[in-house]
Amino acid sequence: NKKKLEVLNFRSMYIMADVGDEHGMLHKDERVLVHIKAYPDGSFDMRPSFNREGKRYRFEDSHGGIYEYTIEDVSAKTAPSLIRRTAALQQHVVARAAEMKALALGSKFQKPPE
Repeated sequence: NKKKLEVLNFRSMYIMADVGDEHGMLHKDERVLVHIKAYPDGSFDMRPSFNREGKRYRFEDSHGGIYEYTIEDVSAKTAPSLIRRTAALQQHVVARAAEMKALALGSKFQKPPE
């Protein structure tokens, strides 16, 4: 039951377009472009989603105007080459630290007295 309540517990957000008249006095026409559901665990659901890359969405306002839009994920992405370079640099740093430690400690120790 708790799991079902968690699924039902979300906040809705909308990305809207106001395509009414210029001053909004005579005719108000708002359209939902994207509906986002945010859940307490940090996940979200979005309709339409990013999965349809390049897909164009259209709607017509009450005066016959046609609007078209796309949805893109423009968040910064780490390039795979950068990930590889970072890992190689990390290995180099660890190896260099081990080398410096070995130089500082020396490799010849005296045997303890018997």
